[in-house]
Amino acid sequence: MEEKASGNRVNVKFPKVLIKNKQLPKATEYNHLFKREIQEVAKSVQIHGYIMASTSNEEDKLITTADKYFIEQRNIVLQEIDETMSSILNGLNVLNISLESSIAVGREFQSVSDLWKTFYDGLESIPDEVPIDEQTTLSQAKPTTK
Repeated sequence: MEEKASGNRVNVKFPKVLIKNKQLPKATEYNHLFKREIQEVAKSVQIHGYIMASTSNEEDKLITTADKYFIEQRNIVLQEIDETMSSILNGLNVLNISLESSIAVGREFQSVSDLWKTFYDGLESIPDEVPIDEQTTLSQAKPTTK
């Protein structure tokens, strides 16, 4: 598996052999990538907050009010991104748990499914119509009672 970082995104490329054999990573492996992304965003928010907090009074005088407003809005947007990424990660964890439980239920009923398949295959192998020779033999063998 190959990872390439581009900006704030991580592009994950899987070998073609895994894709053909449908052996893609589980959702827990994706969670690792999402956690890393969230940590990077959180670090960036902390760094920007530290830079804002470390400015002295002289530097505050040099920064225009428009720049201060921009920096404040940028920090707010970064915090919202961090919160959104956290909620996405929580949603993915819930989805992963649901998928694992549905797969477990499917595995539990696999043997029952195999039994029904065997039953229907057995019914299909029995011919629906009885050959003509057997029909005449059956009708002659039955005694009629009145």
